[in-house]
Amino acid sequence: MLATLMLSFGIPMLLGGDEMGRTQQGNNNAYCQDNEITWFDWAQPDEDLLAFTKQLVALRKAHPVFRRNRFLAGAEASELRWFTPAGAEMTGADWADPNALAIALYLDGSDDPDRAADGTWLIDDDFLVLVSAWWESLDFVLPETRPQAGWQVEIDTYDPVSQAGPATAERKAGDHMTVGPRSVVVLKNPYSG
Repeated sequence: MLATLMLSFGIPMLLGGDEMGRTQQGNNNAYCQDNEITWFDWAQPDEDLLAFTKQLVALRKAHPVFRRNRFLAGAEASELRWFTPAGAEMTGADWADPNALAIALYLDGSDDPDRAADGTWLIDDDFLVLVSAWWESLDFVLPETRPQAGWQVEIDTYDPVSQAGPATAERKAGDHMTVGPRSVVVLKNPYSG
């Protein structure tokens, strides 16, 4: 859930403590409770979750494609490319399928970028976001996006610890990638100018 929030357009709203595992036991309206439900447990924060949240925040801050100054609407919204796990562009039937629990989103970092305060273009890397709500691992076929795109894993919510190791192998369109159950994988294709 943190990944979907931090990778969405707009301003992400975190409740203090979400980043370290404070759940309020599912109570989203606990303002009038002065007890363990709303207290921070400073003695046992979820350090792994905190590190992962920091990684997500750093990714968002480093890449303007995730924090555009405007919402895409009309013709701009059609510039987003959505794919099925089989790597095919989404159709009306795919969108209407009630059993479809996975999707891929392509974000082109150089397509209609925003301008920085100094007037320069905020050109960015390309990203492919694979989202699976399946309860088992799911195979995705990487779609055709930019010619010669080479994808590397930036975030894997199923196995966030593996991101601390050496760079992952580069993947190309047509390659298969297994996405863990109920997880998000973010792939990056570096901008080559």
